Amino acid sequence: MLLALRHSLSPAAARASRAGSAVIAARLVTAFAHGGIVINGDLYHSNASHGVHVERNADLSGYTLVELGSENDARALALFAQVAGRS
Repeated sequence: MLLALRHSLSPAAARASRAGSAVIAARLVTAFAHGGIVINGDLYHSNASHGVHVERNADLSGYTLVELGSENDARALALFAQVAGRS
């Protein structure tokens, strides 16, 4: 499992997403306005437009990745399954 911290927005990000990221980064005093976890190349995260969801084989450019080990992968996937699709 990797902790994925977004340090730059996708070039396709909408104006509202860019503004929201700026507010979050300023409020939290951080360069990271978004985060998630990566297991086997899939990004598990949540956003306003899709709720809690997974991006299979995600493009992780723009993310800082921190190795967390694999001992909790199964537990994280089980917890994700319980909340997937929620906003």
